[in-house]
Amino acid sequence: AHQLQPMLFLRNLLVFLPPLVVLAAIGLGRAPVWCGHVASALVVVLGLAQLGSGSEVFMPRQDFASAAIATQEASPEVVVVAPGWDGIGLERYDPELKVSAAMSAVDIASAARDAASLVVLLSRPERLSLSVAEVQSALGDVWRLDATAIYRGHRGPMQWLGFARVVD
Repeated sequence: AHQLQPMLFLRNLLVFLPPLVVLAAIGLGRAPVWCGHVASALVVVLGLAQLGSGSEVFMPRQDFASAAIATQEASPEVVVVAPGWDGIGLERYDPELKVSAAMSAVDIASAARDAASLVVLLSRPERLSLSVAEVQSALGDVWRLDATAIYRGHRGPMQWLGFARVVD
């Protein structure tokens, strides 16, 4: 699976705004004057209504800083981020952290094969529907879920999972 996803968010579609404004101006230039006044008033009212709802409301920032602190405190042998393209978010706050990318529960189990401790960050529930139960099932009975935490994500909470290998 690819680790790049299309970014079709409003902020990335701003390139289409200038042609749209030109087309609207051409249309209003041919309409009666009162249509221009109504359209201008409508734009002002809609703009003021959106004043407090910036991109943070539409797409809140992921809280990789807190997840990185929790990961540092746990000091696991292996850190896995699913989906893999979000690994850079953790590495930004801890450049020495070696993050493994995963796109499935099998990838997570493979990365943890020889480790004694493991942290898994499920960072994008809206894009990668990977559940805690799926991760636990793929890891098997040799792993015990010791700690969990929830951090702010884009369109859903990021799940931080701390595992330890069960010693017989």
